[in-house]
Amino acid sequence: MPSKPHQMPPERIPFDCEKEYISLDGQLNRLTLYFGGLKQYDRLAVALPAGEGLVSKDGWLPQVRETEKNETLCL
Repeated sequence: MPSKPHQMPPERIPFDCEKEYISLDGQLNRLTLYFGGLKQYDRLAVALPAGEGLVSKDGWLPQVRETEKNETLCL
């Protein structure tokens, strides 16, 4: 899954892909693109460490929690 600079607005990404924006402690941290079967939404934003997320369509993300190894899981 390629990662691009998070300053790139979605309008400038010419691919049919999901654009996942991740915020860590209130600072935009990463943009990850998901293609093909990995694409579930057009755009989504995840705020860490709270584990809260918003999607551009189809409602809210599932609740997210941290594992013992500080990995993030969707429930």
